[in-house]
Amino acid sequence: MFFLLTHLINSGLYYTFKTDPDRAFDFRYGEDYQTTFDNFGWRVQLRTNTTNPSNPDKNVTYNALSENNGSISEENLTFISRFDKSLGDDYIRVIFDLTNNGNESKLFDIGVYADIQIGGDDLAAVLPLTDGKGFSMENKKDQDPRKGDILTLLVRDGYDVTNVDTLYWGRYYDDRSEIGRNVSNPDEPLENTDSVFEISWIGRVIKPGEKQSFNVLLIVGNKIKLPPIIHVNSFNKAQINETTFTVEGTFASVYDDSKIDLDYKYGDDGTEHKL
Repeated sequence: MFFLLTHLINSGLYYTFKTDPDRAFDFRYGEDYQTTFDNFGWRVQLRTNTTNPSNPDKNVTYNALSENNGSISEENLTFISRFDKSLGDDYIRVIFDLTNNGNESKLFDIGVYADIQIGGDDLAAVLPLTDGKGFSMENKKDQDPRKGDILTLLVRDGYDVTNVDTLYWGRYYDDRSEIGRNVSNPDEPLENTDSVFEISWIGRVIKPGEKQSFNVLLIVGNKIKLPPIIHVNSFNKAQINETTFTVEGTFASVYDDSKIDLDYKYGDDGTEHKL
C-alpha cells in the first residue's frame, strides 16, 4: 500500500500542474505512469457558507485550478496547495493551507475528488485500510510493466495526517464530485470497478488572521515505513531518585500485517532501548 512520486524523472512519485484545466494538480510516478485516469488529476474545492449556514443553497464553491498552481483567493481567504517529500521518494504529503485575511470568521468545507488508477490498471481493486484510515490499490493487470505497484492514500490516524470528516470510494459513472459523501460499506473492497475517491473536511471555522493546514499522505510502492500510531494513556511522574516508572498506552499501524519495533530513550545520552 505505497506509492512512488518525486520531482525527478525515473525516481519515484511527483506532482505536476500539467493536468485537466478544471483540476488542481496530478500525481505521476516513474516514467510518467498514471495515478488518475488519463492524467485528469485531482479536483480540489473550497466551499463557503458564512451568511446562512443552515441553507445549503447559499453555499458558494470555488475550484482550485492547475493554471493557478492549485490556489484560490476569494472572500478574503487564501487557499494554497503544496507538497512535501521529506519522507522519501515514494511519499508525498499533500498539504492544503487556508488563511483568513479578513475581519470575520468563515465557515468552510474542503473537498477532494479524483478518478483513480495505478499504472495501467483502471480497474484496480480499492482495498480499505483498517478503521477508515484510507485505502490502497494494487495494479494486477497482466502484461502491464507496472504490475504489482500499490497506491495508498492515508487520510486518518497516520503520521502528520489531518483526519478527514468523510471518506468515499465508489464506481465512476460521470465526472462529478459531491463534498461530504461517505462510503456505505467502509470495510468491503471495491473490485473490478472503474473507481473514484472523495475526501472532505466539513463544517470547519477559521477565525480572522488564522491559518489552518490539512494534510493527507500519498504513497506508491510495496514497502512502507511510517512511525506507528502511539496513544499515551497515563504517565507516572518519576522523581530523580526513582529507578522505575510506568507509561501506559497503545500502539498500532495503518496495516494489519505490519511489523512494529518500539524503542525508547531517556536521560541525556540519547541511547535507544528496545521494548
